[in-house]
Amino acid sequence: MRTRDKGPYNAETTIEMRPATGGPAKTIVSESSLLPSNTLDCWGPGGCLCWRPDGNLVFTVKEGSELSPSQWKWSLWQVRVDPEERPAFQKPRRFAQLADFTLGNMTTTADGKILAFTKARWHKDVYVGELDSGSGALRAPRRLTLDDHDSYPDAWIHDNQSLLFVSNRYGKLELFKQGVKDSFAERIVSSAARELGGPAGLSADGSWILYWQVPSSVGTTPPSSGRLMRQPVAGGPQETVLELPFSESSWTAFACPQKPGNSCVLSGSEGNSLLFFALDPMRGKGGLLGKIEFDKEGPFFWAISPDGSQLAVVDRSHKDRIEILTIANRVWREITVDPGWGAYRSVAWAAEGKGFFLTTSSTESFNLIHVTLMGKGQVLLNSARRQPMYLPLPSPNGKYLAFQAITVDSNVWLLEHF
Repeated sequence: MRTRDKGPYNAETTIEMRPATGGPAKTIVSESSLLPSNTLDCWGPGGCLCWRPDGNLVFTVKEGSELSPSQWKWSLWQVRVDPEERPAFQKPRRFAQLADFTLGNMTTTADGKILAFTKARWHKDVYVGELDSGSGALRAPRRLTLDDHDSYPDAWIHDNQSLLFVSNRYGKLELFKQGVKDSFAERIVSSAARELGGPAGLSADGSWILYWQVPSSVGTTPPSSGRLMRQPVAGGPQETVLELPFSESSWTAFACPQKPGNSCVLSGSEGNSLLFFALDPMRGKGGLLGKIEFDKEGPFFWAISPDGSQLAVVDRSHKDRIEILTIANRVWREITVDPGWGAYRSVAWAAEGKGFFLTTSSTESFNLIHVTLMGKGQVLLNSARRQPMYLPLPSPNGKYLAFQAITVDSNVWLLEHF
């Protein structure tokens, strides 16, 4: 399988063949030969392609509905390949559909009669724990989102008791609100024509909910544009703050301080630079606040301080460091963190700007840590290699910490008579 990158969220995958002794490659299957909502998909450490002794090549396809492309299902296909014949390969055919499981690690018995593979389902959940006011320890975090879909913590309501999060529990990304002691969530933002396209949040005064919307895409064709929307917290009509071409909006994020006084911030990319702009929920994009070189091929993340005076940035090119921008004077400085935590995945400011929360990953463990302004790290949660953690989000009063953790359910299956 070969994937050619054509820009953010736009790629084309083909299955190609070439002689083991060398020579030009021939395309066996291209995504253009599939339905517009289908893509060639590869999951897992290997086994996305599997040769059968009879010359058939088995591969996986991710299928979306024409009406709702986000409702993905995976299927198994095979194509007859014989370099000695003309044509060398025939039209591929689907022989099994396996619902919303991802597929990988395929292998067959020597006679080709039994196919073994893994079926896995990922779900991303929101957890919430209490932070000890004395030691700073995280007390027994519990799972807030009680379903097997994907949820992303976005912002705390200013009462410190309710959380906004994005979830696809009803088939597309929508915005929900749930109290930390509640079992059920209230749907806040939904749209028939567009889906949420990124993180949501609150304006600094807490009166507006801000969120990205993108048109529903079909297959590998990206949407044309993305809109940053606002909606009153108390309820009311949706309004557009700004609209950007999708090539720009797909790299764009925003964040607002928890206290009024400073503006929200909008990020974008230009080449290898991450750019930051002022953002007004009523007037849209403002002037440039600062920029920094970053590695956009690896994980990167940024966060605004609670009072809106500073930004924190982590990425792969700034190993063991948190880069800090003071917005008032446009000056960058760095905080060197105790080494040994692995790669930084996401960052958030602690309450009152007194430190940071980082999620990290190494070959031994996934970690959620607290880092002081002097760079001293304290582990809050270590899941060994069981659950990756992302998106730490402290409540404004510093009492709670929300974060996302990923669970993977995976089993080996056998398929006969195919």
